[in-house]
Amino acid sequence: MEKKKTSSPFKKVITMRNYYLFLLGFFLLCPTWSSAQNVFGLHELVDKALNQNPDVLIQKAQTHIAGLKQRQATSALLPNLDAEGGYIYSTYCNGNPDFIGANSQKEMMAYLALHQSLFDAELWQQYRQSRLNQRKQNIRFEQARQDVILQVVGTYFNSLKLQGDVQVLKENLHAFQLMFKQSKLLFESGSVPEIDVKKSHVEYLLQKNGLRQAQKEYQASLNYLKELVGLPIGDSLKLKTFSPHQVALDSLSYYQRQALKNNPGWQTLELKYKQALLQRQTALLKNLPVVAADFYYGWDTTPPLSKNNHGWQALLSIHLPLWHWGAQNADYRIAGLQLKQIEQSRVKLKKQILQQVINAYHDVMVQKDQIAAMTESKSEAAQAVKMARIGYQEGSVTNLELINTQKLFTRSKVEYLAAWYNFYIAKATLLHSAGLLKEDLSWIE
Repeated sequence: MEKKKTSSPFKKVITMRNYYLFLLGFFLLCPTWSSAQNVFGLHELVDKALNQNPDVLIQKAQTHIAGLKQRQATSALLPNLDAEGGYIYSTYCNGNPDFIGANSQKEMMAYLALHQSLFDAELWQQYRQSRLNQRKQNIRFEQARQDVILQVVGTYFNSLKLQGDVQVLKENLHAFQLMFKQSKLLFESGSVPEIDVKKSHVEYLLQKNGLRQAQKEYQASLNYLKELVGLPIGDSLKLKTFSPHQVALDSLSYYQRQALKNNPGWQTLELKYKQALLQRQTALLKNLPVVAADFYYGWDTTPPLSKNNHGWQALLSIHLPLWHWGAQNADYRIAGLQLKQIEQSRVKLKKQILQQVINAYHDVMVQKDQIAAMTESKSEAAQAVKMARIGYQEGSVTNLELINTQKLFTRSKVEYLAAWYNFYIAKATLLHSAGLLKEDLSWIE
């Protein structure tokens, strides 16, 4: 009889131990790896938004299209080479062909045609217009990038503020829960009436509802941030905390000067002014002759085509407009009216931009003062906590008073960070109005 092979118990122990060690390592490492993939700081969020945001990608494609259109306008001014061919059949009447341009009754043509525009006001207008359109699209692309940066910065710091609110509400909920439990104990001992229990219970439920509402707003803010940076809504997203840095701010006059140079709206209006000038200039140039040169090389003969019956032809053409029922004059007058409109728009837009800068600058100054106030408040709240702890150990302060003091300290820390977050949002708005919002975030560090 064959002996059955039996495995060693020692080997089983080693195998099971390795298996459990593998499972332990897998469950310890995988959550760490997955969470690391979902934790983003402000720099990473801005980079992802500029590479994946639909608005940025649309304007990027439009910029590429504008570049191709400029290339098309440029090609119209350069020599154009075409291959042409055809077959003509003509009828005779009294010995003369009805089609005078034909050399015979049956004619075949095959040749290369080279065309060069020497002077054409409309082609030059299209070329210069395409260059202005390219610059205008570059401005729109930069504006889309700055808009997205502002949205990401605002949503990021707003999410951090909501995260702090959730933290405070959780601690408050715990305090109200303790108060509710304590009121029940005091009611059972006959120290307080039943109405105190009901009041504490209602306060606990209201605090619980407030926490749920804050969590809902926090999640909505995170979802909007996912939308901005191109992340799927179903993915988890955690934000890295942002340490406050030194407050750096230039003068109001500096931001106003920069706004009148870098604001995208102002730059676009300046390009519109140049386009109106170009249209008015072109309306005058259209009264001049259009000159072009053509060169042909190939065959134009009766069948069959052969190498002995080919030749070349050069043509210089001039087209002079004489009467177009006032079309050129209408273009000139339209351009003049547009110039007047743009001049009025410049006055209006200049006031609006300067007012936006002033409002944004004042908002930054308010948040700067708020930071100083919250710094002092946090310091005093920290001292109050120390005093409350000493009083609790001595018996002069109740546990509820200690909890309330601790809640006040937590709220002061959250408000302190919120003041910094509001400052950065306000500064981003200021830089956006001045056209200075950059993706490297050097303005925030």
